[in-house]
Amino acid sequence: MKRAKRVRKKVRRWPGIVGLLGLASAQADMAGAGELKEKGTGRGADGHGRAGDLTPWPPLPSHTLPPGEGELRGSAKKVCERVKDSSSVFRLLMGMSRHLRFIPDGGALVEVTCRTVQGRLLLCPSPQVNDIILGVLGRAQRKYPVEIMGYVFASNHWHGLLRVDNAKQLSDFMCFVNSNLAKEIGRRTGWREKVWGRRYQAIVVSAEEEMQVARLRYCLSHGVKERLVDRVEAWPGVHCAMPLMTGAAVEGTWFDRTREYNARLRGKELEKGESASTEVVRLSPLPCWSHLAQKVYRGRIQKMVREINESAAAARAESLIPPLGPDGVRAQNPETRPRKIKKSPAPFFHALRKKVRKALWEAYGHFVAAYREAAERWRAGDRGATFPPGSFPPPLPFVEA
Repeated sequence: MKRAKRVRKKVRRWPGIVGLLGLASAQADMAGAGELKEKGTGRGADGHGRAGDLTPWPPLPSHTLPPGEGELRGSAKKVCERVKDSSSVFRLLMGMSRHLRFIPDGGALVEVTCRTVQGRLLLCPSPQVNDIILGVLGRAQRKYPVEIMGYVFASNHWHGLLRVDNAKQLSDFMCFVNSNLAKEIGRRTGWREKVWGRRYQAIVVSAEEEMQVARLRYCLSHGVKERLVDRVEAWPGVHCAMPLMTGAAVEGTWFDRTREYNARLRGKELEKGESASTEVVRLSPLPCWSHLAQKVYRGRIQKMVREINESAAAARAESLIPPLGPDGVRAQNPETRPRKIKKSPAPFFHALRKKVRKALWEAYGHFVAAYREAAERWRAGDRGATFPPGSFPPPLPFVEA
């Protein structure tokens, strides 16, 4: 039963892609999938009964669902078989294991999120951990120059608001940050398993001022909205609030572990701090506020933080639940596993207006269609298949003896 529900939910999460693409192959696929409509396996391609110019699919009433779990599983199996046998555009709607990495032409503002494995508190703040995190972040920014608008490191996940030119730049930056943080966190805590639960999640933020400001506000509110501290400035971990409000320099320490390893191979012992160097994290203004003077920009950030603190104080007064406090946050065991992790489906784009969201979906739809078409030619043996710009082509297949 759960499997069938997941199939139906996935259809609803791809709103209007077939209509946006306007491709004949997608309409042909959906016409063939119309046989499943009579058997009660799902709605139209966009979850509301619309699939291009096809006859609308009426919503499926709850009382018409098959009563047996076996029948639901059978319906899901038929849908999955249809997805497996369909062309590339229909697989855009269902059956994709993960989204393709996509950055619109000309670059975009991206919100990245990465959570620790099982939500464990491996990023629990301390002066040493904070220094290492900022050192890794500064080193990554120097090697792969991305613009950083904001960041926050909670005990079991971190958020970043970045301006990148393409998916490759974002991938290189995140690979460097997460891989080096995992090594340093494992060294500090003694954790021998993997540190991150899965690869990072990147959500493109539209150019709308309201949406960019909202995502920065969300980043700034961490620590307060979870009722861990009473003020944004009181968070004991790595947080962008104070540098954004005051313009203070953000520095951390990078430890050259390769140099330490090579010294050990030569039987040489490095002096304390000999492999350490200072790295600087440079913050940039939001694209929508890039025209503002520094003083005005800081004033807007200060106002935003003040509103967050006032809202949190009102919520605490109503609930009568005191915050954990900075000392309580630092005292947590890094290997602690929360009893429950907040999980909710993330949007693929952060956009406020429908026409902006539709334009982003249309660009992504054409990108995926071109990629899938090239991938099918590649699997068929055509090594001259052209993949769309900004994509990661699949690796070469195994060569038989």
